[in-house]
Amino acid sequence: EVHQIFNEWISQVIRVYAGQEHVELEWLVGPIPIDDSKGKEIISRFESDIQSAGAFWTDSNGREMLRRVRNHRDTWELDLVEPVSGNYYPITAKIAVEDDHSRMAVLNDRAQGGSSLVDGQLELMVHRRLLRDDAFGVGEALNETQYGEGIVARGKHWLFFGSSQKDVSPTLQAKERFFQNKVLLPSWPFVNPVDNVLTYDDYLSNFRNIYSAIAQQLPPNVNLLTLEPWKDGTVLVRFEHLFERNEDPVYAQTVRINVRSVLFALNIESIHETTLAANQWKADAKRFKFNTESSANETTPKDQVEKVSAAQDTTDFDIELQPMEIRTFIVKRR
Repeated sequence: EVHQIFNEWISQVIRVYAGQEHVELEWLVGPIPIDDSKGKEIISRFESDIQSAGAFWTDSNGREMLRRVRNHRDTWELDLVEPVSGNYYPITAKIAVEDDHSRMAVLNDRAQGGSSLVDGQLELMVHRRLLRDDAFGVGEALNETQYGEGIVARGKHWLFFGSSQKDVSPTLQAKERFFQNKVLLPSWPFVNPVDNVLTYDDYLSNFRNIYSAIAQQLPPNVNLLTLEPWKDGTVLVRFEHLFERNEDPVYAQTVRINVRSVLFALNIESIHETTLAANQWKADAKRFKFNTESSANETTPKDQVEKVSAAQDTTDFDIELQPMEIRTFIVKRR
């Protein structure tokens, strides 16, 4: 690891781990001084020689990556008065640039603003302290304090860089996906007091010490997103496909799993698919189809409703997950 000190209120530690293909940067910023009566925004910038041609990608709530183009909007002519803030986007998990040969991506541990203001560059705003209102409705300056001083912010970035080729698995994007799921959605340990248990041996003899509802390992590109008690002894289960199309020749394909085999310990009798929020049976769901420019010449009524096809209560436990798909089920136990 390398300790990097910029001044008395900005520093970071850069770490490279044996056997890992990323660089970890742990930054520490604050309290931001305002003795000069000037507000400050602190960014972390990553530079490369990637010929990105103004394009970069940002995540949408940690899932699909959206292509952004500097100083451009797809649906109208853009005239930017503020070229920096006008090119900033919310980054909740990852920002990336690439060309035909190379790719660079940065994962963050919290929601931050980010952009690529110069080809081959990425930047994320890690902290700021402002003294004037931005006239966007808040009515106060962003000047948070603690104990009479500005607050201190601490966090991590993870840097990935390498080939942008997508014909050999695992691609760099696949490695980013797996790492993202590991560090941004870690398992949560819970601790409970055992005041009524006298000894460790008593605990071992009176309580179940090992339990897993998962009897069969899931494919690496599938995540068990939800497993929680539901109504009348049922269980709410969600499976998600971690990849979007064309991210990897192997992991970005449709995957098939057997719910009963995976959750064998639940002794499943049947499964019933719902909408994503689990507030409606999927077989009863209806989606409006709206006219767009591409369908302007078609005869589709504006209020046409599309019936969503899905099985009712079923004992067919094989399900398919398309790239980026999340499917929700109510599981009935025997």
